[in-house]
Amino acid sequence: MRTRCLSLALILLAAGCGQGTAAAPAPPEPPPVNGGTLVYALPADPVSVTPLYGGDAAGLVIERNVFAGLVDADPSTLRTVPVIASSWSRTPDARTYTFRLRPHVSFPGGVGAVTAATFVADWSLLCSPSVASPNAAVLEPVSGYAACASGSGTLSGVRATGPLTLVVQLSRPVADFPAMLADPATWAFPPRLAATPGDRAAFERAPVGAGPFRLVSLRKSTHPAGKAAVAGLAVLSRNPAYFGARPHLDSVEMPVVAGADAGSIAAYRAGLYQVLPLPPAEVDVVRADPEFGRQLLDTPRLSLVLLQRRPGATSSLAGGLSASQVTALAVGKSGQTADALVPVGMPGYVPNVANFAPSPVTGETVTLTRPAGPTERSYTNAVARVLRTDGARVRIVRYGDWAVSELNLQSAAPATVIAALAGREEASLVSQVEAASPATVGRTLLHAQQTLLASGSIVPLTFGQTQLLIAPGVRGLVVDALGAPHLAGAWVTTGR
Repeated sequence: MRTRCLSLALILLAAGCGQGTAAAPAPPEPPPVNGGTLVYALPADPVSVTPLYGGDAAGLVIERNVFAGLVDADPSTLRTVPVIASSWSRTPDARTYTFRLRPHVSFPGGVGAVTAATFVADWSLLCSPSVASPNAAVLEPVSGYAACASGSGTLSGVRATGPLTLVVQLSRPVADFPAMLADPATWAFPPRLAATPGDRAAFERAPVGAGPFRLVSLRKSTHPAGKAAVAGLAVLSRNPAYFGARPHLDSVEMPVVAGADAGSIAAYRAGLYQVLPLPPAEVDVVRADPEFGRQLLDTPRLSLVLLQRRPGATSSLAGGLSASQVTALAVGKSGQTADALVPVGMPGYVPNVANFAPSPVTGETVTLTRPAGPTERSYTNAVARVLRTDGARVRIVRYGDWAVSELNLQSAAPATVIAALAGREEASLVSQVEAASPATVGRTLLHAQQTLLASGSIVPLTFGQTQLLIAPGVRGLVVDALGAPHLAGAWVTTGR
């Protein structure tokens, strides 16, 4: 299993050690410095920065530092760790969970305390059809979800039996339910700030959470006619009401830098940005630079680019498409070819599950769906090129038999992968994985992957990666499996 998160200090040390000579002792890590501002570039304007509607890469950078939930996934091990919950327990049948909350957790600005009732109200909003949250499915195992999603307005399986005691009843056994709650969609916010459509619109502009930082301002990029474009900018400041260890940074400035190119890399060199996300196509160029290669953080991310067959289509590609060739064409040598459905690093990952026997495509006609976004476009063109080289006739049309998509996971619960990929006819696979004991979950998950892959309707292409340029003056920055930074422990030294 690859390490999911390395500190910049470790990366620099590894890059500087030659082979065949004794490595000099590493200098001691300097003590954290309190104060200062970190300039962290965003790859795009956030679509949303709240639990109700968030999930895009840029939005998660903000969301994970403004909000906090019952639990989170440890960035290094992906183990579920308590945050607002101090502990939890479950019944032997894995259908009832009791979470005990920390006392004295509150929202900033005098909005109120975070209690068990907060989560009861938040989760009812999340599953309500009037809210229409794209993240609601994370609560699907909870009893009463179907009624809530149909308009009841409450999630009956969630109860506050005391100010600091939350009881969650599930409709079926889920052995690792707390891991699903690492999804930021389930994290705490003041429910009265999202009660009506107008409230929710205002909440998107000025979200309030219990995390280590608060959002001071959020400006979207604008392109007024006849005038210079104005880039977006988000500004975070330390949350004075935060219940955890005090963040070192006073503030974080997040200018929007859409698509890193020569200009933005030059700006990074000049010190205008201290953290700059890189698109995969730029990574090989940066890695070849001796100086910048030492400043590149490259870690796995819980996402999967895949090719899926449209329901009803019968053509098969699994053995006739080289995922490694597609990945190299789409994103260069830095891409990580997917050899399974469960991303590398996630518990339950087994290499070479997607090991298909060769199947010639010469003379076959393949239709690909015209892509919408840049990632899908890059991979769709790469798939078409590889298939044509192998003798297939390929057309890119509005609704093809096959479509490239990107599955971005919001938690490290392996069942979420199977749930996202399995159709209704494969619903039993999801239940089997969810209910599996620690001793059998690996075997059950492997069977589920093999079953889905055997259908011939899914071709995994590439596992996700997070690639950042991080200036040497930035210390303590941790990037999690969602590609989002944990800024509470970061600090900046003087100079670069």
